[in-house]
Formats: sequence, C-alpha cells, structure tokens
Amino acid sequence: MSICIRYVHKLSIKERFLGFIQVEELDALGLTNYIIEFLNSFGLDITKCISQSYDGASVMSGSTNGVQVRQEGNVISADEILKYSKLFKDEITLDSLPRPQLVALCRVLDLRPIGTTNFLRFKLRLKLRSLAIDDKKIQKEGVGTLNLSELQQACLARGMRAYGLTENRLQQQLTQWLDLSLNEKVPPSLLLISRAFSFTENIPISDLLKRAISELPDSVGVSTKADLGERDGTINNKAKLEAIKEEERKVAEEIKENLEVKKKELEELVDKAPVLKDTIGIIKEEEITSTDFKTLANAIENLSCEKKKLVVEKEEIKDLKGELNDYAKDVNNLQEVMIAEKNEKVRESKAANNLFNKVNYMIYKIEQVVNELELNESEIECCNVKNKVSIDEPTTVECELIKIKIDELISWVRKLQNVPDDEKIKKIAEILSKIDEDGDGSVRLDTVLKVIQMISTENVKLSKKEIDMIIQLVMKEEEMECLEKKN
Repeated sequence: MSICIRYVHKLSIKERFLGFIQVEELDALGLTNYIIEFLNSFGLDITKCISQSYDGASVMSGSTNGVQVRQEGNVISADEILKYSKLFKDEITLDSLPRPQLVALCRVLDLRPIGTTNFLRFKLRLKLRSLAIDDKKIQKEGVGTLNLSELQQACLARGMRAYGLTENRLQQQLTQWLDLSLNEKVPPSLLLISRAFSFTENIPISDLLKRAISELPDSVGVSTKADLGERDGTINNKAKLEAIKEEERKVAEEIKENLEVKKKELEELVDKAPVLKDTIGIIKEEEITSTDFKTLANAIENLSCEKKKLVVEKEEIKDLKGELNDYAKDVNNLQEVMIAEKNEKVRESKAANNLFNKVNYMIYKIEQVVNELELNESEIECCNVKNKVSIDEPTTVECELIKIKIDELISWVRKLQNVPDDEKIKKIAEILSKIDEDGDGSVRLDTVLKVIQMISTENVKLSKKEIDMIIQLVMKEEEMECLEKKN
C-alpha cells in the first residue's frame, strides 16, 4: 500500500510521497491501523486530516465500514446512520459475531455465557425477543409509570448505566431506547453493541451506532449486502457467493465445536461410568432436543390430515403473507437508504415485481380454496371465546382459536416413534400441558407451532427451565399481538 499526502505551504498545494507499507491484514480495521501508525511515525496527526481519497476498493472507501469512515470523524449524518442501522438484521448480526463478542453480549444481558457458540446465539435471540415485548409494554404504559427500581432494572436489562444516575436521566435513557427500537426500527442487537461505548462517555446516539457498525465483523457486511440484493430483486452473485462461503465456514465451525463437546462427554463417560449409570435417568429428564419437537410437528401434520382439517395449511398461508409484507417493507426501507446515499430511487427489477404479484395472487387463490373447504368441513373445531369475553371486550372472528387435543397429539407422537421413549413422551406431554392455560385438555395450534418453530430451527439441547422460558415468551408475544389488534 502506497501513501501520499497533499498539504498547503505558502499558499500553494504541495504533494509528497511518503512511502510504501507492507500489509498483512487486508480488512478495513487492519488497514486503518497501518495508516495511522505510519503517519504517526512522521509526526502527523490523523485527526487534522480534512479529506481523504482512495482507489475504488470498497474496503478503503466503503460508506459504512471502510477505512475512510474509520479515520474520519462525523462523515455520515445522524439521519443516514439511522437509515443504515435498519438494514442490520438481528439474525445476520448474531450469526456473524465471533464467540468472544457473543460472550460479552451475554454478560451485558446477565446471561450465563456457557455452552456452544450456537447455543449462545440461541439464548441471545430469546433475550432480544423478550426485550422487544417488554419495549412495547413499557411504551404502552408509559415510562413515567415506572418507579426508580423498575427504571434501573429496565436500563440494566438493555445494557445501559443504571446506578449513580438521577431518575430523570434514567427515563431519558429508556425513552431514547424505545424510540430507536420501536419508532426508528433499529435492531436491538445493534443497540446493545452501541451501548458498550456509552458507559464511560456521553456520546450522541448517531455516533454510538456508527461506532457499533464499524466494530462489526466484515462478514456482517457481506451477509447484509447479499440480503439487500435478494430484497430488491437484483442479486449480486459475488456477494451471494461470499455469503455462502461465510455460511459454510460457520457450519464447519459449529460441526467442529459439536464434535469437541461430544468428545468431552465421551471422556467423562469413560472416567465416571459408575456415577453416570446411577444418574442417567436424571439427565434424560433434564434435556430435550430439537428432534423431539420435529416429531411433535409431524404429529400435528398427521393429525390434521387424519381429521381433514386445514389448520396447518392456514398457518403456512399466514406465514407466506407475512413474508411478502416484510419484503414490501424491506424494499421501501432500502429505497429510503438509496435516496439518502445517491439521491435516486432503487428500482425493483421487473422479474422481482412480477414474481411478487404472482405469488400474491397464488396465495389469494389458495386462501379462497381453503375457506371454501372449511365451509364444507363440519369437523373443524374452533374455540369460540364469546362466552369468555366481557361486554367491555367484544370478540371478533379473529378471536376464534383453533385447538387440538393433547391426548390425540401424544398418540400420534407414539405412532411416529420407532421405539417409543416413555421419558420423552412424558416430557412432551408436560410441555403441552403448560401451553394448556385453561386446563381443558386442548392447546392452541398457533401457540404450539410457534414454540416448535423457535426450538426446532436450532440444533440445541434445552433444559426444563429453558423450555418454560420459551413457552412464557411465546404466550407474552401472543398477548401483546391481541392487545395491538384491539387497539
């Protein structure tokens, strides 16, 4: 890497070639450090540099994470930072963070940083979803309704200073978080990382977010770039290839980590065989895997086919409609960012637009067929909540909740297991009974499917306490959704 400087001397512009730098680290952070160290060796202060120019490489001149942004102070406006921040999804950010940063986030959120890297990500996702529900609840009730102790707990839960501050200052902190999270749609994972820079300094939020983005691994930018291409229908093959390579690297790391865990377990079995033999029943009771929940999902599918119900199909159509709505919102957000950056609108490709309209039409037709079949199917069971709702809380068609019997589900789980495991079946029955709030022996289908979706997508083993937390989280989300519909 070669470096030249331009400077003003006696009212004329001078240019001087300083020399070449041999570099080993080619990422933005590494190159920035090389440049700063090299200039310091000449007694030059980088903070007095008023402008910079680079070649076309994105690592040098990238507008969000390049060398230029890392060296310059306030290059991007506060409004632009907020718009860029919306693009960094929690899933992409958490999937790209290395283990040390995941451990640090766990400690900030008062979570035990024990387990595989994949398990830490799973715990963080649960915590972020829990915070999202809490944010909506606090905003609905008002920050002013919280006393000093509650304010301190709320700030601590979000990685902010809580002690040694006045009640007014705590309210300001929490109000700012709620505004960014709910109104500006800044992902909670990025907000948490930004809070790490504000413990000892009073820094504007735009600068905090900028510093948080600049500290993210380069793989976050790669994955986000590929994700943006998929959203607007103009897929960048190079970006997608880099994202796939990064995904393969993470999968390989996860496999290696799981093998190491299994190796340690085998070593313990050899060393402590008599002890494990006596306590094997306890271990079985404590752990349940994602495979068990996939069996439960298959049982629901078979049960719905047996009774000729369309409950699963309705949930799938609902998910598809939700994904299409998310796509439309993502395109709008991307247009806002592109307008801020290039003063021009991003154009959705004709193929992407046609596909979007075609899928929308297909879902509409499928929904019509499902509704017609439902009208002709007298066996559909619905839980009509009219008798349970007071006059002040009128019910609607949406409040009719599809329910399935626990006994029938368990019966299908037994059929699907080649060798029925009574301990696992008992465990699944206990989980379903916790979802059964009114104790009538039936559970809401949407609640069960949400719990299954949260657990079966991750290859993790969960204890009884962790499963209870997931069930409570899903129920809180449903309660919040119900309140939002009423409003």
